Amino acid sequence: MNLIQKESDMKSLIFLFGILIISVSCKPVSPVHEEQTLLNTDKDFAKISIQNGIYEAYSRFLDDDATIEKESGDEIHGRKTILDSIAKYPRNLILSWEPTFVKILIPNNLGMTMGRFILNEKENDTIRQISKGKYLDLWKKTGDGKWKLYYDVGMSCGEK
Repeated sequence: MNLIQKESDMKSLIFLFGILIISVSCKPVSPVHEEQTLLNTDKDFAKISIQNGIYEAYSRFLDDDATIEKESGDEIHGRKTILDSIAKYPRNLILSWEPTFVKILIPNNLGMTMGRFILNEKENDTIRQISKGKYLDLWKKTGDGKWKLYYDVGMSCGEK
């Protein structure tokens, strides 16, 4: 593992540790209906990705100040920059995921979802799996009560 990768891993660990400290230090005021609303939001996000494509899904759910951490450790900041990057993806990619965990970290403000994803490539009538792995998303609740994707990180794992 090179020094740049170690620094990237350390930044990710520090960030996640900070989120953990915040969630532990907050009173457990995590109403079930709020968690269900966030879970449904992540499921809707996934459904739109499958039906309408990755770009459309992210364009509907990204917060203006969002950050995506790529597997390389590089980060892409801001809605416009992220969407410009996603627009360059091949149109035949199909990104699907299923949330397996939801938690409200800061009541009425910040939540997280975690789960598993699969990235497929479709050519003609053939679908080929490119990668699969786990993801962690942080969501920010907006003034109008909607959850917007604030931080997205995924890591490929296991065999294809």
